Amino acid sequence: MKKNLFLLIIQFVLLTNANAKYVRFAVNVSNTTVAQNDLYMTSSFQSLKNLGIDFQSGFLHMYQHPTDTNIYYYTIDLPAFAVYEYQIEKGFTGYEKEWVPVESRSPNDYRWVYVDSLNTDTLQLPEVLFGDNNTLTDTMYRFQVNMSNETVAATGVHIAGDFQGNNAATSRMYSFSNNIYEYMAWFTPASMQHFLYVNGNTSGNAEAVPNTCAMAGKRMISSVTNAQILPLVCFGECTNCAPAAVSNYQLKNSILMAQNFNNNTCDLQFKDNNKMHHIAIMDCFGRTIQKLENIVDNSIQVNLNQLPPSVYLLNVYNQKGNWAAFKVIVQ
Repeated sequence: MKKNLFLLIIQFVLLTNANAKYVRFAVNVSNTTVAQNDLYMTSSFQSLKNLGIDFQSGFLHMYQHPTDTNIYYYTIDLPAFAVYEYQIEKGFTGYEKEWVPVESRSPNDYRWVYVDSLNTDTLQLPEVLFGDNNTLTDTMYRFQVNMSNETVAATGVHIAGDFQGNNAATSRMYSFSNNIYEYMAWFTPASMQHFLYVNGNTSGNAEAVPNTCAMAGKRMISSVTNAQILPLVCFGECTNCAPAAVSNYQLKNSILMAQNFNNNTCDLQFKDNNKMHHIAIMDCFGRTIQKLENIVDNSIQVNLNQLPPSVYLLNVYNQKGNWAAFKVIVQ
């Protein structure tokens, strides 16, 4: 009996770690002042790992590098093929959280990383400066491609470029919504970078880029300058797909959203003069977990009671194809 129980425990451990990968989060604080050993982070994986509720302060204590005292890090094993959001903060009270620049933000205003493989090596994230896009030496570029006109391969969308050996089997991109896939990389300033988007994970599935926006058949960054989000393009084209359902800040300003934390509801009022709206609620892994379609009233109350405690993205779509995103917190 004891032997069988021991075997069951071993099997459980193997199964729960079969899809896990170690991730090393890091930050460089040479651009700010931090009390020694007083740096923390918050993240969307805290509930998953029994480290408080998601984004709760004071649980993820970062460790100071033994030789470079400006570097702090936090390492943890996380399920692969999922996106995680996080934010660095000074102290454990949550009063001195970093302001994440627009270029690095997730739709929920946090930093984000997509764990795209089960390679045995630890995924070491760049040592980005506190509240910045860049590391001390390299500049961040954010790639984005619209796959609306494609049937996305089961193996996902990848990017292959000079910076990762032009390997179509690695560097998987992630889509928060609307078939727009994204990826972040850090480059040496003034360097030249060539790249292609890949619908799958083999070089045979790479896009064919028109000559008008290609150099030797590849897309190109002629000289790395400031941190930026590259213009959105359609797969295999020089410009974006038409029409493109991209986030519309004007729409967001035309919707009134108020969350009631006492009863876990969210009230929305539509003032964008559209006769119909749709709502999709997504979790921190990018999965759509609740839909409300064909809303014809000018207001609606969304019940969040059935959702476990976490941070969610509430997407509102109108008939014109525009969408707006709101962050909601279930406690």
